[in-house]
Amino acid sequence: MWKAWTDPEQVKRWWGPDGFSCPFARIDFREGGIWLVCMRAPKAEECISYQYPAFRLDGKCFVWFGAAANHCAIYGVLGDHKDELKDYDISKGTIRFQADKAMPAALVRKLIKARIAENVGRSNKVRQRRPAPLLAARANPRA
Repeated sequence: MWKAWTDPEQVKRWWGPDGFSCPFARIDFREGGIWLVCMRAPKAEECISYQYPAFRLDGKCFVWFGAAANHCAIYGVLGDHKDELKDYDISKGTIRFQADKAMPAALVRKLIKARIAENVGRSNKVRQRRPAPLLAARANPRA
């Protein structure tokens, strides 16, 4: 069991929800060490959008990341989770936090999954729209 949590190659095999992949894991349990695991959403692509690293799903960006001198930030995932984010500096669509006080992985995972579901819901609504009445009723004037 210890190896499942401490060996990066084993962590990459089981980390994350179903369908997610883990392309990178770095684990150092020494005092001051780092436990860094990258989780990738299924079918998501890495990209740069608005000069920020981002993830795109079905052609649309759904989350952006940034780092400044005084904070790190996640953009686009705020949604209806303001109560869970009361310990962080938040504004319209932005969550800021100190690099030495990173957000818990479970919270980030929850925010990203909610954002993916929100984007899927939006794209389904767009697909279900009916054509505009004037365009649908256009007739051939020569007929």
